[in-house]
Amino acid sequence: MVTILGSSLLFALLKRSANGYVRESAILILSLCLFIISPISIWMDDPHMTGYVNPTIWHSPTYNALRLFIVPVSLLSLRIVDGSRYRDVNQRIFFLLLTASLISLATLAKPSNLIALIPGLCLLVAYRVVKSQPVDWALLFLGIILPGAVLLALQYLITYEDGGGIQFGLFTLLRLWLPIWQIPIRLILSLAFPLSVYVLYFSEARKHTYLNMSWLIFFVGLGYMYFLTENSWRFYHSNFNWTAYSVIFALMYASVQFLVERRVAERRRKLQDGHGTRGRLSMRFAVVASLFGLHVIFGIIYFFRFQLFPV
Repeated sequence: MVTILGSSLLFALLKRSANGYVRESAILILSLCLFIISPISIWMDDPHMTGYVNPTIWHSPTYNALRLFIVPVSLLSLRIVDGSRYRDVNQRIFFLLLTASLISLATLAKPSNLIALIPGLCLLVAYRVVKSQPVDWALLFLGIILPGAVLLALQYLITYEDGGGIQFGLFTLLRLWLPIWQIPIRLILSLAFPLSVYVLYFSEARKHTYLNMSWLIFFVGLGYMYFLTENSWRFYHSNFNWTAYSVIFALMYASVQFLVERRVAERRRKLQDGHGTRGRLSMRFAVVASLFGLHVIFGIIYFFRFQLFPV
């Protein structure tokens, strides 16, 4: 049910980006694929996918509920730094209330995404302040930080009322199950598609605000997975892994949206030049599409492995 709802939401968002220049059937397939993709897995003996940054986890109802909010929240957060304007005061109030509501619902489902989103946005805002670029301060503080901080504080007090807490240490948990040399390999296999998009389209990608914001927040979320653990009986629960899983899901979507926008720009340019919208796909597009397809194939394999051998 969550997959259907989430795919429908992503379809509506990507269709808006496509603006009629990409077939709806292709947008629908992309939307469905985004909800089943998994890392390109060389080592598949572990049903927990230890060490991989997996955007698709089937056994957690709270994480699957969170996935419904991750992309809408990231797109609303983009308004803080992309210079978006409002028609009037009513529209500004609408976006404030919508953002605060979605932040609250997402945090109640699972706080994992928010604990990376807030510091990531603060880093990006600090950079824009240094560059004297506009920032939507009201949306940042009233839409995200205020409701998010209140709920995070309450959840922290409830979660650690037994005296537990958080501790720092590089790969503290992963080293118990994996040789250290496998960790960067599993990370690259988790990032094959978005990494190829950024590298092969570097000149365009480095100017894309949403894609860069998503990468920044991803690195913050990855830091939680690699550097933080809980020092109570929850130590083996790997709860900070959920943060990395949630932010790579947003990064996967941002990479797909970037490609859709690139496709739209190419087709518009061809129409303006009088060449129609058809044309041969570039080699770099073939590479990123192939890697996306591999993520989907391994996502399907992971789904059936979960059905046969549930965690």
